[in-house]
Parts: sequence; C-alpha cells; structure tokens
Amino acid sequence: MHWTRAVRFLGWAIAVLATVVPVAALAWEQRHGLPGGIVPIPTPRQRVILARTFAVAAGTAVLATIVAIPAILTLAQARSAAARWLILSLTLLPLLAPPCVYGYAWMLLSSPQHVAGRVLNAVGLNADGAAGVRAAIAMSAWLWPIPALLIVAAYRHGGRAAERLALLDASRGRALLRATLPAMSSSIAGAALLVFVLALNESTIAPLVLARTWPSEVGPELLDAALYGSRSRAILWMSWPVIAAAVTAIAAAWPSLTRARAAFESDASADLGRQERPRPALCHLFVFALAALIATAAPAIFVLDLARARVAIGPAVERALTLYRHEWQASLAVASLSMLATALVMFATFRADRSTLVHRLLVRGLLALAVVTALLPPELTAELLVFICNRPGLLGRLYDETPLVWTLGVLARFILVPLAAAVLLSSRVPIDLVRQARADGAATPPAMLRAIWPHVLPVSAAAALLVGCLALSEVPASLILTPARYGGPIAVALDNQMHYGRNADVIVSTLILMLPAMVGATGAAALVLLAGRIRRESVPVRTLDRRG
Repeated sequence: MHWTRAVRFLGWAIAVLATVVPVAALAWEQRHGLPGGIVPIPTPRQRVILARTFAVAAGTAVLATIVAIPAILTLAQARSAAARWLILSLTLLPLLAPPCVYGYAWMLLSSPQHVAGRVLNAVGLNADGAAGVRAAIAMSAWLWPIPALLIVAAYRHGGRAAERLALLDASRGRALLRATLPAMSSSIAGAALLVFVLALNESTIAPLVLARTWPSEVGPELLDAALYGSRSRAILWMSWPVIAAAVTAIAAAWPSLTRARAAFESDASADLGRQERPRPALCHLFVFALAALIATAAPAIFVLDLARARVAIGPAVERALTLYRHEWQASLAVASLSMLATALVMFATFRADRSTLVHRLLVRGLLALAVVTALLPPELTAELLVFICNRPGLLGRLYDETPLVWTLGVLARFILVPLAAAVLLSSRVPIDLVRQARADGAATPPAMLRAIWPHVLPVSAAAALLVGCLALSEVPASLILTPARYGGPIAVALDNQMHYGRNADVIVSTLILMLPAMVGATGAAALVLLAGRIRRESVPVRTLDRRG
C-alpha cells in the first residue's frame, strides 16, 4: 500500500535528520581545525570545574543507585497488576519531570525559613564547600529511576533465578551477596555509568543549588563568545574532556548493557519466582511508602511551601496560566510533534522479520548515531542545527517561522528512545506469531502489522508518551533553537524565574508542568504492563504451535 510506504519513508527521513545530519555537520565543521582564540588545554580554573563536574557525576551515580533501593525492592516484590502499575508510575515520574524542578525543590527546602533548612545549615550542607554534594543529591533525585528500572529488569531476567538456586543451601543474605548481586553486576554497573553520563551534561540543577559545574559555567561563556567564529567548534574543542569522559563511560558500560539486553531477550528466567514466599505485609508497606515518598518528594515540597504561605490556589493557577500562555502553547506544540515523530520512527524502523540483514544494519547504524547525539552536549547539537538552518531560503524560514527545527533539536537528544524500543520490540514479538501470520497470507507489511499490532501498539504509544514528556522538560537545546515569535518554551521560562527565589506563581507553574509528567508516567506504565501481559498470554499459543 502506498500510504504505508509514504509513512515509512517519512519515519526514516526523521530518523536520518535527527541522527545523521547533526553528526555529519559536526564532522564538516571540523574541516577548519581549531577555531581562533580557543585553547583546548583547560586553564587552572577550568580544571577545578572539570574535577568538580566529574566528582558530582560520580556522586550522583552512587547516590542514585542507593536512592533507588526502595523502588527496586517494591518493583521486584509487587504481585498485583495495580501495585506494579502504581510503583512503576512513581518510578517514571522523576525522570519525566524537568530536571530544574529538583534544584528548585532543594532551594526551597534549604531556606532558613524551613526547619529542614536550619537542619541543613547545622550539618553544613548549605555551606559553599558542600555545593557539589548538594548538586549530587538533587541530580540523584532526578536520575534514580534509571538504576531502579535496569536493576529490576536484571533481577527478573537472571537475578531471580540465581537467587532461587542459592536459597536451596544458603540464607537469604548469603544468597543476595553470593548469587543475586553477582548475577546483576553488569546491569548495576551499566546503570551507574548511564547516570554518570547524564549527570555530566546536566546544566539546570547545578546553578539552582549554587554549584559550579562545566555545563553551567563554561557552556554559557562559549555561547556568548561570538569572536570564535563557530560556536559549535568552540563548544566541541573546549568541552572535549567532558565528551571524552562520556564516551569512555559508555564504552565501559556497553558490554554490561549488551549482556543485560541478551538476558532481557531471553525468556528462560522471566517468569521464575511467582510462587516465592511474599514479604511480611508491614515490611512491604514500609518499603512501598518509602519509595513513594522519594518519588513524590519534589511536588510534596512545593505543596507544603504553598500551604505554609497560605497561597490561594485558584488565583495562583489562573495567574500562572495567563503569564505563561504563549510558552505553554509553543511547548505543547513541540511535544505533540515529537510524539508524532516518535510514532513515525517506530513504525519505520520496527520489523517483525528478524532475518533482514540490511534493515538490521540500518537500524543499528542509526542507533549508534543516536547514542552519539545523546552523548554530545545539547548546546553543541543545537548550534549544529543553527549552522545548517540559519541561512536565507527555505531552511531559514523553517528555522525562524516554524517549530520544526526546534523539534528536530529535541528529537536529536531523545530519538534514542524510539530506536532502542524498536530494536527491543523486534526481539520480543513472538516469532511463532509472525510465522503463523505469514502462513495465513500476511505477506505485506500492513497485513503483518495488523496481525501483530497488539504487541506493537502499547510499546509505541509508551515511547511516544515518554518522548513527549521529555520534550516538555528540555531546556538547553530549546533555549537556542526556539524561534523568537514563540516566546520560549515553558521549561526555559520557569528555569529562568526559579533563580530569583521563592515565587508562588513559579511554584504553581512548576506543579502544573509536572502534570504532563504524571500523565506520561501513569500512561507509559500502563502501556508497558499491557504489552507484557499480551506477550505472556501469547506464550501458550506458541507452545501449542511448536508441539503441533
């Protein structure tokens, strides 16, 4: 059918524009070599900032793994569908909210007007020398869902089997230390390294907690320095230590993530432990309450601050929506376009037929480029798109008058989500179902899609929701790529206002901004669980087909 070919072509075009074009522009820009006025060797001041940035990122990786423990225990022990949906929604919520929310929550919490602020003063966390610790704590409050999700997946697809075997002749503590944790060590290391990489490029939390890191200090200096001739080259040559650290971390994590993916694709241990003795109810409720408290700490701080100040919520909401009306309209438009683009990329790159070598190579190549665009500083990717589009003609009009280039910059950061989902989904659709559909005459892609759509649709919708929420929360690239006529994205507007301190309108607007994250988290959790249920229910059918 012609429409399917057109849609697939559009999806491939979006994937290429968001991955190949920025990387190609980066390579093309380097033909001139080192830009004038740039010294690639860091100065003593920059070395101090780099050391602090690496220390904050490492501390964030450790703290995020520790903070994730209650959610890991709750996700691993949840039995009912409602419990799994609730804790998975709470786990996804921090990751989908804007990062600056957690820096602002710390700013409000550390105020001397709060009891918590006086306690933080007493223990020294509000001192100038503890800025790195504050940044690591605030970043870990945002990034802990990554180790939680990866470690739980590793437990269900390997760790649980090792634990069950070890419990035959060892206590629970020894089984944990000698069998369960070693079986999940690759996933734990991979999750920590991923958190390290994301913390390296985070630029909105550190200024709110009065910490000086590389993205928040050196990045603005480079963007303001027009004398370099090429901002993208200036960012690349000055930020090479951060980029090199991120590449090294991903290279170190890659074998671990590959082993974790292989275990995820294997069904050998996915359903083990269903008859496992449940934890005591009181202990389970305590761990669940602790996980829920960690997940909702930031919005709880905002609500308590408004209640303490006795702010009238109705007028505050009305003022917030009025003040940021144009920003909301522009941000929702970009989020909607990002969700549509995600669905198109998923439709184009997903193939149930795992025997097509050319298709696999193309998708893996795009996936590798998506990793590169995710690793690069977002300011660098945005400046590369400015270099391409800021010129007379059609490209210039698209850049100045539409949100398309802005959307493309957001997709360049997050297109890893649909591409990775397509790769994982292609290995999770039951191969016997594909063979049966072919035997029934589903030879064309549309007919095949109709046969397997229950497996594809929930994951595709979940990926679209995740990317849409992340697009609403994006700040660095949006700050550069937003056309002047749109007035700026809502996350950038709120991030700018947060630096002025406590403001009821800003707090209310921040809570409103978290509503899409709540919707996205609950919707994505429901869709992921639905996909798992559909796949589990298809197992008996595959078994009967194989026997027949």
